[in-house]
Amino acid sequence: MKNRGRLLLVVAIVILLPYLITWGLGSYWLFQRGYLLLSLGVTAAFTIVGWQVVKRMAQACKPESYQPPSDKWSPAGNAAWQEIEKLRHEVETAPAPPVESFEQVSEHLMPLMQQAFETVAKKFHPDSSQPALEVTAPQVLRCGELVLRDLRLAIEEQFPAAHLLKIKHFGHFINTGKTAQEAYPLYQAAAAVINPLAGGLRYLASKAMSKTTDVVIISVVPWALGFVVKQTGYYAIQLYSGQLDLGERQYANLGQDKPLRVLILGQTKAGKSSLINAIFKQTIAKTDVIPCTSSITPYELNTRADLPKTILLDAVGFGGDWTKSEQKALDKELAQCDLVLAVCSANSAAREADRKLISDARQRLATLTQRAVPPTLVVLTHIDKLRPFTEWNPPYDFAVGTSTKETNVRDAIQAVSDDLQIPKHEVVPVCLRPDAVYNVDEQLVSTMATVLPDADRAKFLRIWGDTRSAEEQEKTKQQLVRLGLAAAELGIKAAGQYVTGGGVASTGIRVVTSLLQSSDKSPPTPKN
Repeated sequence: MKNRGRLLLVVAIVILLPYLITWGLGSYWLFQRGYLLLSLGVTAAFTIVGWQVVKRMAQACKPESYQPPSDKWSPAGNAAWQEIEKLRHEVETAPAPPVESFEQVSEHLMPLMQQAFETVAKKFHPDSSQPALEVTAPQVLRCGELVLRDLRLAIEEQFPAAHLLKIKHFGHFINTGKTAQEAYPLYQAAAAVINPLAGGLRYLASKAMSKTTDVVIISVVPWALGFVVKQTGYYAIQLYSGQLDLGERQYANLGQDKPLRVLILGQTKAGKSSLINAIFKQTIAKTDVIPCTSSITPYELNTRADLPKTILLDAVGFGGDWTKSEQKALDKELAQCDLVLAVCSANSAAREADRKLISDARQRLATLTQRAVPPTLVVLTHIDKLRPFTEWNPPYDFAVGTSTKETNVRDAIQAVSDDLQIPKHEVVPVCLRPDAVYNVDEQLVSTMATVLPDADRAKFLRIWGDTRSAEEQEKTKQQLVRLGLAAAELGIKAAGQYVTGGGVASTGIRVVTSLLQSSDKSPPTPKN
């Protein structure tokens, strides 16, 4: 290797010698005619401008991640993305690791991919001793496939001739660069002997361009590593949230025809039934759009133009501790709801039951790491019963009104907001007296409309999860059917050899084949 390096050095000197002589004679000619300083000034100016241009090109050479954060991620997904962004920033701002061969590139990439993957896994499975293993092998391979695909596309798009440069050229390029670095000081020394002034200025220019080259080279490696971290994190979040295949065309309009599920919670006599009647603008009966239980009563709402098609789910009033069956039914509906309306009475100071109800609901929803937490609105009822008791003369301005009724309602909103840890703008005061319904159409429905994007997000992820579960169940069913039919086929073949010399076997095989073909069915449609 040493002899090969020396040979390359001699070759470099022989190649550079004519240029050295030409540059030397040219500099001497400029010196004789008084143009040397002007020539050096122009050269320095072009060098500085070129340096800045190359630096800007190097920065522009860094493409952003192909995938932005998704608006359909759960809180666990958003928290994981923040950790991925921190890791990416650390990688891109750290000193570039030395890379002298293609093998060393993969040595740097693989640990970072694993670190990004495990960072995401811990957010989705915080209680697991091995969170990264809470997925299947095909899913992990699919995630890695997508990351490497994006890296390939980025390299092909950003780096000219990347599709032509073979891997073996990578090592040759590095070795040639090292040889040139070893030979260049000799060239500088020779140039300084021929023309000391020009040689000195050329040395300064070479240092400037060397720094520029370092900017280009040093920026590429951290960018590539940061790009891999970001894409690995993105697809890992998609994977652990159950959304890895969400981009498939057949899921583009998923859930658009499904109703919104609104769960209504509250203590006994808080006004839940009156609220439902006020929203419907009439006294209504329960519906059979979904199974009705002793603790959950559904009502179908599709008559209001200012709200989408909705199923209102009236939970049994909380008057103490629920029975196990009631709690089980409530947990099931919490996992399937898209918006929560918590009904609280303004003239009741007993907030502990409401606080426990909402706190328990939030904790149960927070455990669904693949779901977006449904928004919660507090409906403050019985505001007409606040002091002064005999006064009820709407309209009122509960935001800035100065009357005694308005001030007391505003104080009640603040108290509920503080007790239940709910923002004040999500506490809506209403009167539900049949003859004096107020602020349902005026504020409650419009407030529900403002949180519809979050509710639609929760609905989408709920239906997506149901769709995936149905598809996986159908796939498992088909695999079991195929396995059983294959076993039956083998049994028929064996039996046929002992009965009619193969006649029974041929008939049985045809029957099995027809059954096998008829076993392919479309996955069931998820429920409302």
